[in-house]
Amino acid sequence: DLYYRLNFLTIEIPPLRKRTEDISPLVEHFCEKYHIKTGIRRTVTSRVLDVFMSYEWPGNVGELEGCMSKLLIDAKTDSIDINNLDGRFNDLLDTPKQSVET
Repeated sequence: DLYYRLNFLTIEIPPLRKRTEDISPLVEHFCEKYHIKTGIRRTVTSRVLDVFMSYEWPGNVGELEGCMSKLLIDAKTDSIDINNLDGRFNDLLDTPKQSVET
């Protein structure tokens, strides 16, 4: 009965891969959320945004948020570049990934 009471209005939201214009504001939101929580301000390069816009995001916004959380936490610098991306993006990179010295 509760399901039918709540199901009076359905809002269709296309998957993230069909609304790539939302990726940049979402990335900015996740960076700001991280800044508020930690006091550390990080940015994402346009090269990373280009890769993100080409990725399919099968997990939609939740996958993007998880990806951003890992990038923001693991970053050693204030700017996140393609060298920080994990293997799921390898096919989308137009330049070979450089190894990062630790």
